[in-house]
Amino acid sequence: MNKLEKRFVQQFYAQIGACIHAHDMLQENDKVCVGLSGGKDSLALLQTLAGRRKFLKIKYQLIALHIDVQEVPYKVDNQWLQQFCDNLEVPLIIEKLSVDFSQTTKDSTCFYCSWNRRKRLFEMTKSLDANKLALGHHRDDALETMMLNMISYGTLSSMPGKLSMFEGRIMLIRPMLDISSSDSQRFADIHQFPSEQKKCPYENTTRRFEMRDLLNDIQTKFPEAKVNMYKALSNIYLDYLPAANKETAVIRDPRCN
Repeated sequence: MNKLEKRFVQQFYAQIGACIHAHDMLQENDKVCVGLSGGKDSLALLQTLAGRRKFLKIKYQLIALHIDVQEVPYKVDNQWLQQFCDNLEVPLIIEKLSVDFSQTTKDSTCFYCSWNRRKRLFEMTKSLDANKLALGHHRDDALETMMLNMISYGTLSSMPGKLSMFEGRIMLIRPMLDISSSDSQRFADIHQFPSEQKKCPYENTTRRFEMRDLLNDIQTKFPEAKVNMYKALSNIYLDYLPAANKETAVIRDPRCN
């Protein structure tokens, strides 16, 4: 790793640390499950959270959870994944899950798969008596979700950094939310994270992928677009929105979405 790469990695860790601090994501004696898909983002997240334990005053536990959906040909190298977790001194649980996709369409397959994997993750956090679930969503994921919800559902919503769920039983946290996809990819390249053995055949055919394309087109014309659109999610002028007042606005609990 050269000097530029070392500096980038330090900044990467610092940016995640700042996000954790800003949202007060981690406390003493937390038991944190980390959704480990095997992709670049979840690997970067686990490596960061594991590394932070060495110098933080607070102590917390980490458990990596990998959900292997049998009917989807997305595959990672489980042996490499186990070695990766062993090196970080983080226990890994690989859970095989069977999902019935017979009633889904091309557009709904990805959503249904994601929903079932997320459901199983929440079930596992309960059985493990964990109080936090960390996911590797980044800034681009948040923007894609915002665009998808606006265009397809007519709502202004995205991904919060921290969300209490199931009457406070579990806290969902996203420590990488301020990280760009390109920075996550650079981090993965520096650390030589392996690619998936088999990619999901639906990943480039979903509405979310269309939002990704749309955002990239906007970024091409306006280089600061993604940065400023992400800032806009925390810089809202309610009085200057068409229906954003107490009489006409529909304010929804995000946990109901």
